[in-house]
Amino acid sequence: MKYSIDKLVHKDEFNNNFEIDLGGRNLIITGNNGSGKTNLLKRLYSVLEQRLVSIGDNTLTKAIEKLNEAEEQLRKRLPGDSLYDYFLKQKNEATRFIDNEKKFSITFNDERDFKVSIHERKSIIRFFEATRQASILGDGSISGMEKLLQEHKQLSLTKDSGILFERYLVSYWNYGLLQKGSGNDIEAERVFSWIEKINQDLKVLFEDESLTLDFNLAELRIYLKQNGKAPFRLDQLSSGFSSVLSIYADLLVKVELEKLARHEISGIVLIDEIDAHLHVTLQKKVFSFFSSAFPNIQFIITTHSPFVVQSVSDCIIFNLSTLETMYDLSMYSYTSIIKGLLGETSESDTLKEKIKLLESIYNDQQINVLELQKVVGELEPYIDKMDAASKVKIALAQNKIIEILGG
Repeated sequence: MKYSIDKLVHKDEFNNNFEIDLGGRNLIITGNNGSGKTNLLKRLYSVLEQRLVSIGDNTLTKAIEKLNEAEEQLRKRLPGDSLYDYFLKQKNEATRFIDNEKKFSITFNDERDFKVSIHERKSIIRFFEATRQASILGDGSISGMEKLLQEHKQLSLTKDSGILFERYLVSYWNYGLLQKGSGNDIEAERVFSWIEKINQDLKVLFEDESLTLDFNLAELRIYLKQNGKAPFRLDQLSSGFSSVLSIYADLLVKVELEKLARHEISGIVLIDEIDAHLHVTLQKKVFSFFSSAFPNIQFIITTHSPFVVQSVSDCIIFNLSTLETMYDLSMYSYTSIIKGLLGETSESDTLKEKIKLLESIYNDQQINVLELQKVVGELEPYIDKMDAASKVKIALAQNKIIEILGG
């Protein structure tokens, strides 16, 4: 079963009130820089942990019961009583929970069974921050599958399981070779089919059909090979690929070591700035890749990339700057999304002139690709300090350069 959020209701003292009817669908949160996208994800994750991961009946009804009980007990007792501090703490915790619920209310499709599923390790709650990088550890040794399973059992499902990715891959690959050597071709074929599926996934993520996984038997390490490049390890990735692989490796290891199929694992995964450090062509496919690979997981992400916003159809899009909810934008152009969704914000005069020049070259019927590359190159070092609309225009220009030069 797919466990998910049906509705989010947010109220605060600044009158930033909104309600999002998700009905279990994925959610893209966008908005101008400083609109609070990251803080919203952090608050959401905190509530999910409190409601679903923490032990006990953490519902609003239960909190009200605990508050009433604590207040009744405190009326009967004085400071110094052995239970006074206990009930005072209970009152404060219940009051805090109720206040949070008033500000940020979540309705699940089946909260009780969702919580049970999480504690049975069949569902997950994960938050990937914008600064994420893969922490894949390879120690050049082969571990027994049971040992890896026990190590994983020691990890909370809210923590990163990706650290075990290479060790699991090395051990499983070695297991397949042993099965093949002993004549068990059926089991060997099952193992290598699984490895090939990972290989195909990485081809998509790296946008390179020449990419292959290689098991270095001398080092007991996994290498990636690409035409025209020296082989490299999983811990030697660029920041963009490391950002994506950190999510993929974590979810895949959770699936495998909990002995679930990809379509069986359920839960809610929050990803801040899913487009961070990614090439524009990967921005177009990264969200759809994850939602297709793990169809029973509800993804809630933040982004300022029109390529991400346009890449999926069955998804809710919420603009935190305007508090507007939108639906399928897959049929809209990138420029329409920039103007209608991301908006324009203040820019320096120098930046405005550079962006104007960029747009002028971009919109010319005969695009001077060398001139376009020159302007993009001048702007790229400052992209982290730009507003969302300027970033997107640069991304559009980068994409046009790729189209003209044929990748």
